Amino acid sequence: MKDVKERTKNWWRQNLANLITIAGLITSSLLLFELVFNPKRLKRITVFYLLSGASDFADGKIARWFKVESPFGSIADQFRDKVLFCPSQIIMVIQYSDRFHSSFLALIFVFAILELLTFFGGTIGIFWYVKGSKKIKINSSDWGKRKTFAGFIAGLMIISYIHTANQVFLGIAYLTLVFMIFWSLKSLAEYKERVWPKNNKAQ
Repeated sequence: MKDVKERTKNWWRQNLANLITIAGLITSSLLLFELVFNPKRLKRITVFYLLSGASDFADGKIARWFKVESPFGSIADQFRDKVLFCPSQIIMVIQYSDRFHSSFLALIFVFAILELLTFFGGTIGIFWYVKGSKKIKINSSDWGKRKTFAGFIAGLMIISYIHTANQVFLGIAYLTLVFMIFWSLKSLAEYKERVWPKNNKAQ
């Protein structure tokens, strides 16, 4: 009986972070679905957004806490952020574009371009990793983590602004969006150092 409990405990320790990541992938997918097909369901969108954000912050901390970080967790985490979670802010603003000034739409457009570039940078990094270039790091950089956190706050402020039309929320969204663009540029510079083929061959 004691042996069964120990095995169960070890299983949860080994898999809890990945289970949270998978749950985050599901809620992020539901978030995008609602934003695209049911953008007026703001309460449901808010719930899925908060759950997606919570999973993003929890899985990495748990993986580091139990020392069970894995390539699967890192790749799935980046997929959720770059393909599912981060684009939600962009889609939100597009769906409610009539409520935002053109300057905000321009900033979102710039961020979307940078996010697309970082997605390709991350994809190249995963390619080099799979090829066996073990010196390539596929986990998120500090700049990327800051950008994701700022993105979460920006999305929360965008939702709050859509709910209430309070200009304070919009002002905070502007500020965090500027930080997101800055940290995206920093992330791109780091991705270049990580995955540039010439540097990789030199290693």
